[in-house]
Formats: sequence, structure tokens, C-alpha cells
Amino acid sequence: MQIARQPPQHHPHRTTTVNYLPKQRIVRGTRKATTMPVKDRTLTSPNPPGAEPGAVLLETDRLLIRRYVAADAPLLAAAANHPSIGDGLRDRFPSPYGLADAEEFLARHSGPVENRYPIHTGIFVKQGAAASARGGGKEDGGDAGAGAGDDDVNGSTSNRSSSSNSEVAKQQLQYIGALGIMPGDDVEYRTWELGYWLTPTAWGRGYMTEAVRGFTRWAFATWPALHRIEATPFAGNAPSCRLLGKCGFVEEGRRRGAAEKGGVVVDVVVFGLLRGDVEAELTRR
Repeated sequence: MQIARQPPQHHPHRTTTVNYLPKQRIVRGTRKATTMPVKDRTLTSPNPPGAEPGAVLLETDRLLIRRYVAADAPLLAAAANHPSIGDGLRDRFPSPYGLADAEEFLARHSGPVENRYPIHTGIFVKQGAAASARGGGKEDGGDAGAGAGDDDVNGSTSNRSSSSNSEVAKQQLQYIGALGIMPGDDVEYRTWELGYWLTPTAWGRGYMTEAVRGFTRWAFATWPALHRIEATPFAGNAPSCRLLGKCGFVEEGRRRGAAEKGGVVVDVVVFGLLRGDVEAELTRR
């Protein structure tokens, strides 16, 4: 004899327990992100450059690259106040560039630095070097559009710091432009973006080629974990693109319509220089 199964009876005052969870609708973007431990992504150096104002970072055959001091304001204003410089830079660079702009910039960027990165530095021609300047072509003008703003194949570099601002002042240097980096963050912390500009009266003498080659090789030697330096000039800035190629950068691609400059949408060219590129260059010598 078979007994028919009866459906379960639900007592009005008894809670029914189930052994599964009801399906839930998950709305994309509403899930709470998992908090990951914060990793210190500051690149360290076994031989860090001086952090004080006026510290000399490196020297090439004809140039000295150092941190700024507040007294550089008149030199900076005179060198930067040219429309042709601003044409190749991001709009945060003032144009025209007056003394007040220089003083405001140096008030923020000429003090001691914590991580010792060369974010803002000045390029100076050594005494007597201008008379022996070699031709460098028009490509020494322009800018890669980054933060500023060698072992040089044609010379050597050294890494030293000035002991005081007065020593720097005594060297009778000619200020001609700026060079610096913007460090990456998060997963790109081992990549730095390069920026530079040169006053037009110093174009055509090979100064910027010498500065960029020396600066990038020095940076790789000073920070062993630095893996890549990149630059992103406007596509129409042919002199800057040629300069980067001469300094070993590889043109990697183009970001179409990525920027608007002077009311015109322009392409941005991506150049990269890897530590391995520099090491291979040294091997070929």
C-alpha cells in the first residue's frame, strides 16, 4: 500500500528554515572594493643626489644641471619668456612668462626635496663652454610636454652636490633652460615622464641633446629600480621628436587627438627609453 506524500505544513507561528541562499542580483560597481596593503613605491638610490637648493646633480662636457634656488627667478623669467617655448608645452606653463611667474614657481619648487627625485632642475652652460659650442641642429628647440618643464657619447658626467648656494653663484653660469621628470605612480611607479625646454637663443648648439642624453643615463645609474623614461611631445613638434630619437628613445605609437593646444586638437607621440636600451648601447661601444 502506497501512502501519498503530503506537502509540508507550515505552522503559522513557526519559521521554516531553508538550507540555501536565495539568488541575489549583483549590480556592477556597487561591490565594496577590497583594500590592499599600501606599498611604498618610492624608488631608492644607493647614491642619492643632494636634496638641498642649488645641489648640482650632474655635469656633462659643457653643461651643469642643478636644483633651483630662489635667486634664479630673474634668470628663469628671462629665459622662459618666449612664445615659441610655450607653443610646445602644456598650458600650465605661463606664456608670457614674467618675473612673478618665476618667483611663484621657485617658491614652490626651490626648497629641499624629500624623495630627491630630479623633478625640476635648471640647465646651465659652464663658463667658457659657449665659445666652443658645437652645432646641434634645430632639434634642440621644443619640449616633450612633461614635468618642466651621459654617460654622454660626446663626453662624461659626474654626480656631485654643491656645498652651498654661494658656491653655485660664484660659478658664473649661463642659464638656458629646464629639465625634469614626473614620477609615475601605482603600477607605473618605475616609469618616469621626461620634460624639457630650451631658450631660443641657445638653440642649434647641441645643448639639449647633450642634456637629455646625460640626464637620462644619469637617472638610470642613480636609481637602479627605474625601468623606463618616456616623453610625449606634440606630433607637430618635429624638432623635439628628432631630439628624442638622437638620444636613444624609441617612437612607440601615437595617441590620436589626445591634446588640445591653442584651440587645435593634436596628436601626441609616445617615446620610450628602457634601461635595457641604455645597457645595449653601452655594450655596442
